Amino acid sequence: MPELGHVDVARVAFSWSQTRKAVPYGIYASLTPLRFRGGALSEQRDGQTWVTQRIVDRDGRDFLYLMTFYLPLSQLPGRGKAGNAGARDVAHRSRV
Repeated sequence: MPELGHVDVARVAFSWSQTRKAVPYGIYASLTPLRFRGGALSEQRDGQTWVTQRIVDRDGRDFLYLMTFYLPLSQLPGRGKAGNAGARDVAHRSRV
């Protein structure tokens, strides 16, 4: 995809979370930028200051995006078919 050609995968944090409904099909994903325009950590809008959450790798480098995969409970890593209702797993990974 040319639209995402500027994204450095080494600066993308990956996470997964449970879907709201236990469905046997499909995976939904979202890519969230962790910076505002021009790489800023904060931005003023309508008199309010908006701040992004910083996520850093083991070397202290900032991740620039958060890729979240939403999986049915039975497909969450470390969960069997029974699963644990209400459990949430998040993992951040850096490719060096």
